[in-house]
Amino acid sequence: MRRLATDGPRRVRGGFAFFPNVCAMHGSQLILSRYSRVFAPPRFYNRAFEHGAIPNRTGRLDMSTKPLTAGIDHVGLTVPDLSLTRDFFINCLHWTQVGEKPDYPAAFVSDGHVMLTLWQVANQAGRVEFDRRSNVGLHHLALRVGSEEALEAIFTRVSQWPGVKVEFAPENLGAGPKRHTMVYEPGGIRLEFDFDPRLQAAG
Repeated sequence: MRRLATDGPRRVRGGFAFFPNVCAMHGSQLILSRYSRVFAPPRFYNRAFEHGAIPNRTGRLDMSTKPLTAGIDHVGLTVPDLSLTRDFFINCLHWTQVGEKPDYPAAFVSDGHVMLTLWQVANQAGRVEFDRRSNVGLHHLALRVGSEEALEAIFTRVSQWPGVKVEFAPENLGAGPKRHTMVYEPGGIRLEFDFDPRLQAAG
């Protein structure tokens, strides 16, 4: 077991981030105290800290209670024009339509890893456009890609797609090594595409 004394949120070898406490590494387990063990893989903490996560009031990330859920089944999005958004995912990103609800109308699309259910807004005259800073709900949808080359290729393709608005081209997320890009698909939903070489190395 390797013990580590820390004085604040920081990175050490291996990409781990620790908070004030006496920590220890024991195999794949990060032990923050005698009473709390963390079993989540290192990439979970790296991703959380990159997005500004902070510890709870005890000064540690508490993962001692087993989650009651097992991941995302699907994400439902309300869109202003079902055809525009469905065609973007199918024809631009090469997703597959796996279902529909014509009377709504709605279309269900998937890349084989996650399913999105796209729902046509009912009241076009009274609809409220997407605004991540003002409206409760979706801030953005992040989609993972498998390599740096794939990230660049997707950005090139997506940025030239009719109706897409580019927020920024591929760049490092924070200090890296993770890279990402942000765009708005033709219906106005904010999408992120990201690549993390640490996941590729661990894969």
